Amino acid sequence: MNRRKLVAMLVLGTLALTMLWGCGGGGGGVATPPLRGSSQTTRSSFVNADGSRRVVTHFEARVNGEVDVQMFRAGASPVFDPFVIVFRGNFDAGVIPPANTVVASDDNSGGGRDAFAAFFATDNQIYTVWFTTAGPADFGTFGFSILDGLPAAAATAPKPTAVPAADLSKKL
Repeated sequence: MNRRKLVAMLVLGTLALTMLWGCGGGGGGVATPPLRGSSQTTRSSFVNADGSRRVVTHFEARVNGEVDVQMFRAGASPVFDPFVIVFRGNFDAGVIPPANTVVASDDNSGGGRDAFAAFFATDNQIYTVWFTTAGPADFGTFGFSILDGLPAAAATAPKPTAVPAADLSKKL
């Protein structure tokens, strides 16, 4: 295969994936759960107030009920520490949402350093998810899932530990 065709295929593939779950830059389509995938934080990712990096996606809840957002290490980095924040509303990746729109956040409830946040979603509401890290030097690959439709009373997943507002203020 010649180089020009390979480059064209890579560009088209990247555009297709960007449209599928958003590029983190906002303006992409809003997906509906269940969502599963992987991404990575890099030096070119959006920067939080504490120097950590974020990858952003959006989703629209399909039902009134529990939504579980999980972020887990998928690479070999021993220092990568996933941290997830969920906001009510559709915020562009370059925008810092108001603190009063945070509906869930977590650092370590997913087992080890992995993040797991659960909250009660409202049908047809759009949510913004920041997949970020606990520290500014945390770069790496992560996997994620966003699952909905679970009755709040029947949830069997680990219960998240709320991150104190003071910890979130460092990110926002």
